[in-house]
Amino acid sequence: MAYVEQGSGAPLVLLHGAMCDLRYWTSQMETLGRQYRTIAPSLRHFWPEWWDGVGDDFTIQQHTEDVAAFVAALGTGPVHLVGHSRGGHVAFRVAQHFPDRVRALILAEPGGELDATLAPEPPHPGIPIGIDTFGEAAERIRQGEIDGGLALFMDTVGGPGAWKALTERSRETMRDNAYTLLGQVREQRPPFSRADAEAIRASTLLVGAERSPPTYARCYRPMGSTGTWKSTGPMRAARSDAVATRLNDGRMLVVRRSRSRGAQRLVNTQVSLTLAGRAGCPVVVVPATWKPSLLDRKVAVGIDGTALCTEALEFAFGIAAGREADLVVVHAGLPAEHAFNDGDPDHTWISRADHMLSETLARWTSRFPAVKVTRFLSSRQPAAALVRESVDVGLVVVGAHAGPLPIDPVARRSVAAMTCPVAVVPHHPATAERGHELHSSRHSDAVVPTY
Repeated sequence: MAYVEQGSGAPLVLLHGAMCDLRYWTSQMETLGRQYRTIAPSLRHFWPEWWDGVGDDFTIQQHTEDVAAFVAALGTGPVHLVGHSRGGHVAFRVAQHFPDRVRALILAEPGGELDATLAPEPPHPGIPIGIDTFGEAAERIRQGEIDGGLALFMDTVGGPGAWKALTERSRETMRDNAYTLLGQVREQRPPFSRADAEAIRASTLLVGAERSPPTYARCYRPMGSTGTWKSTGPMRAARSDAVATRLNDGRMLVVRRSRSRGAQRLVNTQVSLTLAGRAGCPVVVVPATWKPSLLDRKVAVGIDGTALCTEALEFAFGIAAGREADLVVVHAGLPAEHAFNDGDPDHTWISRADHMLSETLARWTSRFPAVKVTRFLSSRQPAAALVRESVDVGLVVVGAHAGPLPIDPVARRSVAAMTCPVAVVPHHPATAERGHELHSSRHSDAVVPTY
């Protein structure tokens, strides 16, 4: 099996899903490699192997045996095993049939069917009944209509427009693995059962989302409600205290912003900021009314020219790179008067602010050359400028102070007013400043895009 690896420590093996390969995990390898020996193999017949779809060895059982043998060959003992979609099904079967190979199991939207013992949900109304869409997609691929078959597959799994919304790099990966769908539609993989779940002894985490595609949700939700796997136990302290305590070593916390208004919304917003300050990791606040779209990949970040924005920029560039998205950098609160001075163009606030942005961003643009950056200078109040720029983005990133009671007006107003998710990234002076003192700016009333 071809594989890539990064980092050292306890072994963490990542299994990709249908028509993907080891490249699927590229954006996660560096981060996970900081703590684990992170290993991403390609399953049998997936890229870099080329396969014409002929043969009978493309099955869940074969992939399960391959992964079990791969883990044994590592010589590290049991591993943390992560699987997404088809990889989730394979990971499940490895833990079921080779329990000595798996220390912990993480199933992200595992693919497959459920038998009657798990009481599967009825088919989603958006999924055609009686029409073998995967079979039709495979036949198009067999006939050489690669993009047509892949589009039908993706739009069936992810909803209308899913194929069109993919990046070209993602589409190319799927083209490289298109013929594996021929093997997938022929295999007779067994459904998940309650007995299967009860046979797994490794600590298991099911990962999904409120708006996961229906084809995934109707599988993992019944599995998660069986009570056959261990939970982390109840939170007995006050909610924010308990969450903050559990996130001392966390990477990110995602919370829902309720539909409340007025004073209650402000209270909820301050709770989110307090979580960010105390937990020490980014907190992503998702409005209850937000409807995600694969088209909303663009990221916006607000910077004020101080060290407060250091971690926010690190987070924003990392997310944008992972999404293969553009990044909008907003610097607001600039003076409206004398924005331009033909007599002394080098000393206008436009030129000074643009110079500050260039110096500030250089540290990240050199590390993330693939991220296209658009800069906006605005005379509006910072929160108002961010709200304006958030109309066409899928995530807004703001910095905030760490500590037990952070007071950050811009972050608070952004979280309260934004219609898309907001990531509040706490600032830790001891680790972030390290000689990177950034310039401060004054407040402002014209909007000037710079490129």
